[in-house]
Amino acid sequence: MKDHEEINKTDRSVILGKLEVGDIFHGKSKSGGRLTCLVTKINDTHITSRRVTTQQTFVFDKVTGTSAPTDEHDGGVIESVEPLPVDIHNILVALDRRYRLGKNRKESVKLRNEEQEALLFLGDYYEKYPI
Repeated sequence: MKDHEEINKTDRSVILGKLEVGDIFHGKSKSGGRLTCLVTKINDTHITSRRVTTQQTFVFDKVTGTSAPTDEHDGGVIESVEPLPVDIHNILVALDRRYRLGKNRKESVKLRNEEQEALLFLGDYYEKYPI
């Protein structure tokens, strides 16, 4: 029989393997910050994602769900991959797009009411569905 750590690693790998480009997941940075990330690329070993609120790129190991520190960030770990309700998912995809395309415009940074509500929704939601 597999030991506890090996079972968890296997289960985690299976769960992370279900992510697809366009999915949103939740993680935590090594400094404790929340990571709301949009999957942008997947290969056999890594999940590449963009943090919605800062547009930083994170590359997570597909087995462990960890991301090493880079010049952009201090790394982190994926904590939940639970699919979001469609309306929340769509709001976050639109926010990601606006931040990505409007990097140099002040009006593109200000959160709209529905975006604030969507971001507030995430904390309690993802805590209910940890990996």
